[in-house]
Amino acid sequence: MRHQTAHTTVSRPPIVVLCGSTRYWEQLNEANAYETAAGRIVLAPGCNLIRC
Repeated sequence: MRHQTAHTTVSRPPIVVLCGSTRYWEQLNEANAYETAAGRIVLAPGCNLIRC
């Protein structure tokens, strides 16, 4: 017996990866906010400022 699966198309937002030194923290945050507001998923360096 064959199993049939329904093929559906799921629209996903594009993924943006921000790479760079945290020396430029303000610029990374600005780019992150811009890309997020444009509806993109953003992967970027992060830091828990309480422990850094």
